[in-house]
Parts: sequence; C-alpha cells; structure tokens
Amino acid sequence: MSGRGFSADEVAATREGWVLAKALVPEGFDDYLTHVEHALQDPRFVALIKRATEAASWEPDDPRIAELATAMADHFLANPNS
Repeated sequence: MSGRGFSADEVAATREGWVLAKALVPEGFDDYLTHVEHALQDPRFVALIKRATEAASWEPDDPRIAELATAMADHFLANPNS
C-alpha cells in the first residue's frame, strides 16, 4: 500500500485490521489478501479507496459522499472480486 501512495498511518491501520481479521476469521484470509493484492494493481480502485479514506473528514451532508457511494457500488458490481 505504501507503494501506491497511502500514508504510513493508513498502512499501519490497515495492517492492524488485517491482524485482527486473521485472528477472528483465519479460514479464507490468505485468499482475501490475494484479492487485495490484485485490487491494488487497479489505479481506479486505489483512487476510490483513497477517496473513501478522505471521506472520513467530510461533513455528513457533503454531496461527495453520495457520489463516492455510487462510484464504489459501481466498481464492486463490475468487479466483485475486488
């Protein structure tokens, strides 16, 4: 992730989440990581994830939230393995 422009804080938070996820649901976790690695090769997916991270600081009524939600839904419907 750091090679894709994510901040050190975002990488650390993601790593911590993955450690917890692997501890709670170890079966299938390696397959999940393979999907993540593949998805991170897609610049459109990376851009969506970065926008989603930025959205945490947006006001709840910010119109960009609906736009981002639509873009995310469109992406995942077109690429269910992302």
